[in-house]
This record gives sequence, structure tokens and C-alpha cells, in this order.
Amino acid sequence: MASSTLTLVNLADANVVYTLAGQTTEGALYKDATRVMSLPQSLSFGFQIGTPGSQGNDRMTITLRNAVRNATTEVVSVGTCKVEISIPRDGGWTATNGNDLLAELASLLTDANLQKIVAGVIP
Repeated sequence: MASSTLTLVNLADANVVYTLAGQTTEGALYKDATRVMSLPQSLSFGFQIGTPGSQGNDRMTITLRNAVRNATTEVVSVGTCKVEISIPRDGGWTATNGNDLLAELASLLTDANLQKIVAGVIP
């Protein structure tokens, strides 16, 4: 069962609380309950898990979305950040291999590195 809430911290160092809006065996959707329906902010998780003994990769996709309305034009724009984690089911792939990938991803997603990425320093 998914957690009923998840709290993330935004650039202003304020907590953004996402509340579970729905879940299936293939994922979960969380929404910021303080936002109006026409301008949602959401966090979703998708899962593609193979059957025991199968080959291929297990995948998790994490997507953050935020909608804002331009006060002048009334146009709604949606920004999205998406991360996919794909872990081989092959016996040669160990938990340490997966943990190393996740540690490097966490390191990449630090504020300093993200600022470089956004500025185009890291293509």
C-alpha cells in the first residue's frame, strides 16, 4: 500500500505535501491538495515489474507535473520532470549495482548539478 502523503521541499524551502489520489498495481498518483483542479501539481509513480524468473528489466517511472496560468494571457503551461529507473532482472546484476546507480542519480539531482543542467553547462 502506498503512503497516504509524501512531502517534498521546493526551491523556497517550503514543504509541498502530496496526498494519495489513487493507486493501482501499476502505480500511484499524488496531488497537491492546496491547488485548484484547473492548475494541478502532481506526483506519479508507474511500475512495470516482470514475473519471477523472467528476463528483461523492471522499471519505475516518477513524474512531477506543475501547471501555472499566465496572468496576462490566461494560457496554462505545464512543466514536467520525469525519471525512469530500469533494473535488469539478470542474475549478474546485484543489489549493489542498483544502489550505485541510485546513489549517482541522487548526486546528479543535487541543486548545484541541476542549476548547471538548466543553464546548459551539462548537455
